[in-house]
Order: sequence, then structure tokens, then C-alpha cells
Amino acid sequence: MNVVTGSWDPFQAWSTIASPRRPWVAALGRLDGTVVVDVGSMRGGNVPAWRILDVADVVVVVATPEPASLTSTVSWIDSKGQTSPGLAGLSTHPRLVVVDAPLTTGERFGPDVAGELGDRLVGWWPWEPKVIDHIHRGGGLDHRSIRRFALPRAAHATLESLLGQTRVQEAVSV
Repeated sequence: MNVVTGSWDPFQAWSTIASPRRPWVAALGRLDGTVVVDVGSMRGGNVPAWRILDVADVVVVVATPEPASLTSTVSWIDSKGQTSPGLAGLSTHPRLVVVDAPLTTGERFGPDVAGELGDRLVGWWPWEPKVIDHIHRGGGLDHRSIRRFALPRAAHATLESLLGQTRVQEAVSV
């Protein structure tokens, strides 16, 4: 599985994606297998990575279960990213993964709201710091030290939902 990440700094992400010296969209097409592109935040109407989003087979948007985050993300998904009548939306329907990260202390939706999200939702991932630390250190989701945790199972289920059972085994083993 190829993972391409952008910079945390929006200006650097813009220069990486928009640079005429780096034809990103064409370069992504030459990568073998499953390619995951982290485009960062998609705020505003002129998203630098829009060209990549528009050619993607699947666009997955991540939100927290905090009400403002979840409702605004669902609204963005329903409009296919169209932020105003003059702008084009995405050609595919984005999908949603909720990561139950402890970002706020206020009200939070629980996994029981998944039924209301319908086919938009492809995964509800628990926040497990030991697994996150393992991944940050370069470990894989199939490592035996994290098998007892729910996050790897949720990630595998999301991949199965998005890619199909046979391609998941290929993606995880690469």
C-alpha cells in the first residue's frame, strides 16, 4: 500500500501539490496497487488537492464524534464538497470514517448514531493510544502486539468495505 502524505503547513501542502514541477495527478496514476493520499484539511472553496480528490476512486473524510464536526462533515459529504453554487462538487460520493478521538470534553455522539449516517459511514474507529503509538513507530496493523485491540479490526473492516475482501489482503501485506 502506498501512502502519500501532505505537510501539516497549508502553504507547504499547496506548494507540494500545485507545483508545476511536480505533476501529482499523473504521478499517482503510475503507482502500483492501492494508493492512499492524505490531503489534510479541506476547508474553503479553493482546496489545493481538489484535482487529486476529483480523480480518486474513493474519497474518505475523517471526523470526530463531536456534534459540530460530525454534522458539518456529513453536510459536506451530502453536497459532494460543493461549497457554493458556482463551484463544482466531486464526481464521487465521499465516505465517512469517524475516529472517536478525545479532542473535546463536551457532548459527543456514540456509535449508535451510525444507523442515521447510512451508507455515508464506512467505519467508526475507537481511539487507542497504544495502537496509534505502534503505527507512528512504523508498525503494521497485523502485528501480534496489537491484535487484541479494536482499532486494527475497525481499520480492516473499513478497508474491506472500501476495497473488497481480496484487495484488503494485498493492501495489508504490502
